[in-house]
Amino acid sequence: MFTARGVRGEVWVHTSRALVLGQWSLARDPILGVNRSTVRADVAFADPFWSTQGPWTVALDFGRAWWIWSETICQSRDPLVLTIVGDPHVKEK
Repeated sequence: MFTARGVRGEVWVHTSRALVLGQWSLARDPILGVNRSTVRADVAFADPFWSTQGPWTVALDFGRAWWIWSETICQSRDPLVLTIVGDPHVKEK
């Protein structure tokens, strides 16, 4: 199992920021499948319009880089629980 924690993340719909995430945790559990992970996060800001739209792209701040997933399934909004699919695109800062 792979796990990580951070204090900053974002959810985007196309080019519009839908959510700003505070503390988050990521867990890749083999039970979910090889390329599926769960993200649990505190929502620091939710845009009233864009947070209700989709599809979502999740970007998590890993310090030197953003890890970005374009396939996201919202499991719960309160608390925010997301399933992310595939490997991330890593964007250096």
